[in-house]
Amino acid sequence: MKRIVILGLMSLALFSCTSEARHKIARVLFDGVPPLEGPVEVPRDVSSGSDNTENESTPEDTVELAPVYIIHKPYKDQNCSSCHNFDAPESSQLSGPDLCLSCHDTFFSENALVHIPAIVDCLQCHTPHKSTISNLLVQEMPDLCLTCHGEEELPHPTDMGSCTDCHNPHETEAGPEASLHVPFLSGSCSVCHDVENSYALFMEGTDLCLMCHGDTLSGAAVTHIPAMSDCMICHTPHQSQNARLLKQPVEELCLECHDRTRVEEVHGAVMECTSCHTPHQSDSEALLKF
Repeated sequence: MKRIVILGLMSLALFSCTSEARHKIARVLFDGVPPLEGPVEVPRDVSSGSDNTENESTPEDTVELAPVYIIHKPYKDQNCSSCHNFDAPESSQLSGPDLCLSCHDTFFSENALVHIPAIVDCLQCHTPHKSTISNLLVQEMPDLCLTCHGEEELPHPTDMGSCTDCHNPHETEAGPEASLHVPFLSGSCSVCHDVENSYALFMEGTDLCLMCHGDTLSGAAVTHIPAMSDCMICHTPHQSQNARLLKQPVEELCLECHDRTRVEEVHGAVMECTSCHTPHQSDSEALLKF
């Protein structure tokens, strides 16, 4: 009789539908049966320092890890009204960075140069609800940064680590020579950009700049070539660590085009170029001020 019971249990062990049932019967019949390996536990992401993570389930018969999401706290708490206005479906209480900064109010200081996306649209870099990438980014770095910053314009390779190891993604401290374009400082983007058409410029080249800076080219005999072809050769349109929105300090900027050896043959040690030369127009062939 005992043998029949044992044979019956062994049959159940062989033909039971689930691995859990077979394991339980095997432990009754035999000593030393190891614990049943459970499903792979997906580690929670704690990089954000919070519990704002979520795992999506995976089938029992796979060992693939489910994605781990970083979740925006209002979305996790189902507090949609902190961002959305339900009296106007699909709209927000505020628009653009103003909405984000109503909670994230420590990103910007008074005397700083800011990253343009950070004051135009946070969603250029971040997703509002959840992401598998830390800080709710829409892409991993450096791919995210390279959507705007062409690899050819960078002064270093892109495989040196995360961009934010060296760069602050929101702002940087302004130096003593820092300058800001007045329309940019006042938030008057529509002076230069068509804000209803993807912020396209109203005009290209110097024509746009001369709408306001018309007195820069006053009809003198000689015009500096960059000044009549593209102001952006020397200037940046929004902000700079250098005076007069220059891309680099004066000496370094001029020597981008003018050969240092030739300059030193004429002048000796290179001084502040604009002490003697005007950068835009002059009646002197050498663009001299005097």
